[in-house]
Amino acid sequence: MTWGQTMWQRVLDIFLSPNRLNLRLVLGMLLWLALLIFEKPDLGSRKWGEFLLILAALLVVPIGLTWLIPLNDGRIQTLWRCLHGLHLPAGILLAVSFSLQPGMAAVLSAVPWIGVLFGLFLLGLSRLINSHSWDASELSFDIGGMFTIIGGAWLVCDRSAYRPFGFDSEIVLLTAIHFHYPQPALPLAAGLLAQAEPRWWTKLSALGTIVTVPLVAAGITVTHFTNFMNLESLAASLLSLFGIVVAVGQLFLIRRTTLLIITRLGLAVGALALMGAMVLSLLYGLRPYLQLRELDIPFMRKWHGSLGALAFAAVTLMSWYH
Repeated sequence: MTWGQTMWQRVLDIFLSPNRLNLRLVLGMLLWLALLIFEKPDLGSRKWGEFLLILAALLVVPIGLTWLIPLNDGRIQTLWRCLHGLHLPAGILLAVSFSLQPGMAAVLSAVPWIGVLFGLFLLGLSRLINSHSWDASELSFDIGGMFTIIGGAWLVCDRSAYRPFGFDSEIVLLTAIHFHYPQPALPLAAGLLAQAEPRWWTKLSALGTIVTVPLVAAGITVTHFTNFMNLESLAASLLSLFGIVVAVGQLFLIRRTTLLIITRLGLAVGALALMGAMVLSLLYGLRPYLQLRELDIPFMRKWHGSLGALAFAAVTLMSWYH
């Protein structure tokens, strides 16, 4: 084998091998940090929301592939390997998409990432069909992965400047983000907790997260059409409750001396961040009754979004992955 062939084989190995996920995650994070230093977005701005979505593509969703291992299906095994090879270039092209004005070029740049999300949907569906047990943690992995396709659909709307049902552009982008973090990151964390601490309340929280995340989206839709906010408030309250249960469970785990110190520290940081994000989510859902006008979208993006994405999702999943 020539030197050129050897180098080409190494490059392919970096992008295609599941065993090289660490390197791809590092490359993605370096790119994200470089863009962050260059852009310096305000934490309450729409641009910061775009950065959180790019972070999901470069870090959070790829980590989830670790636990979405195919079950007894050769074609899905091939799909799983393809997703490993596609997520980094697709995430980079998504960053390019957000550097463009909404339109055809922006949509085409986002298409590879949407393809990854469709692959996750097929992977989760295959696991759901081929699974011989209805384990709560496995269900949270599979359904959490499947729901990301909804985020892909709303991402297309955002990049094409299409406003479905008359929703504001802010809501369109936030919905896309919503199905990149609460789905799949929160169900994934809840499922990992249920595996490590298999008790009734951890299993209930795993099932609760996969039900309440789409319920929140349904509640927002009902509010938009009817100004009836009770469903949104109820859904946000339930999601916050299940999220807090996951956070408490993670804090219980840090007592285990069998875990590495860095893992215990990461779980603790992630748990505290999740608690903060869920308290803000609860207050936002109850805002019509509490008269908290300062809890607007820029405020929630700055604090709820940052805590949920950076300090909870990224730190927690990296801690489990480590």
